[in-house]
Amino acid sequence: MIGKKIADLIMCPNKQTFGGTIKTLEEQGFSDAVSDYFDKWDKTRFRVKSNGIYIMGEYVKNPAAGNPGKVMVICHGQGATRAYDICYGKIFYDLGFHLVLFDERSFGETGGKYCTLGWKEHNDIKEILKFTRSVFGDEAILGMHGESMGAASTLLLLDTEKPDFVIADCPFADLGLLIDELSKKYAGILGPFGAWRARQIGLKRCGFDYRAVRPIDSVIKSKVPICFIHGTSDTLIDCKHSNFMYKASKNPLNEIHFVKGAEHAQSRETNPEEYGKICRAFVEKVLNSIK
Repeated sequence: MIGKKIADLIMCPNKQTFGGTIKTLEEQGFSDAVSDYFDKWDKTRFRVKSNGIYIMGEYVKNPAAGNPGKVMVICHGQGATRAYDICYGKIFYDLGFHLVLFDERSFGETGGKYCTLGWKEHNDIKEILKFTRSVFGDEAILGMHGESMGAASTLLLLDTEKPDFVIADCPFADLGLLIDELSKKYAGILGPFGAWRARQIGLKRCGFDYRAVRPIDSVIKSKVPICFIHGTSDTLIDCKHSNFMYKASKNPLNEIHFVKGAEHAQSRETNPEEYGKICRAFVEKVLNSIK
């Protein structure tokens, strides 16, 4: 039972709705971003095929993006939908970026029975990047923002993909390590057995081996500029995961920022002014390095 519970938490989490997320964003103080999404942004819906499913999303054209243009691909976390990307999207839209928002595998309008916390998702994002370049051109500056699972998935693809920069919010470095930590925390001495059993269930359900999901390996290989952001009070993914990867990363432009008092995936909500400042300064630094 413990193993199945852990496997279900990974692969079959509770799912938010688009409308429910919009309401949550408004309650969290992001009504300006929601208003921009509905009233200001020029949105075009799309679907992209990946590994037998269709990924559903929309891109937002920004008249301030210039030529060849700048585009941000935003990747949400486990259980969420692309609606949650709106609060991050506003930061980058206001900086003159086009936006690409999409529902991750098994969430929102996108197909797929199971969530695999980056194992299949990072290959889905590769297809999103191909589509993005087909819309905005190969010469456009391409940035990526990911939160939690979305951040880990983004980092996983850096051994083969070379976006111009990445902002990774509360990612894990090694999913096997994370599952071991959480299993021990919530199941005590039965944690190791629960983690082992969860791995067997994942392999049986769809060939998913969570111990093969190690974003830190891709970070070590990559020279893409990365800005890590992590809340100091994160009780789901300890901020040491970001610190591990920051110390292992190679680009001199890389940064790490800890948002005091922020729980998991709550850094933007906890301190929106600081969060926006971190993103804007990093993007400006990277863009200046490209010129």
